[in-house]
Amino acid sequence: MPTPPQIHLGRRWMLASSTLLALPGTALARLTALPGASAPAPLPLSSGSMPPELPAILAAIEARHGGRLGLSVSHLPSGETWGWRASERFEPCST
Repeated sequence: MPTPPQIHLGRRWMLASSTLLALPGTALARLTALPGASAPAPLPLSSGSMPPELPAILAAIEARHGGRLGLSVSHLPSGETWGWRASERFEPCST
């Protein structure tokens, strides 16, 4: 029985292919954007607090997609942090 040919995929090949795979995604994102749509307004955040509606928004996203969402927010000038499921561990591919 003949042995199958060896295929060696180097670092350059992997970098080039990942770039080529990302390009159609960026074009598709532009095509699927709704005309006139804009980013949601930022939630107001006073010092040392989180918006009270944020946990409900994150829980709704989890329920809609059937998964867990981890979120960590850092305000660099003040050093304040906030997290959703911050004490839970997630698989490496989900971060």
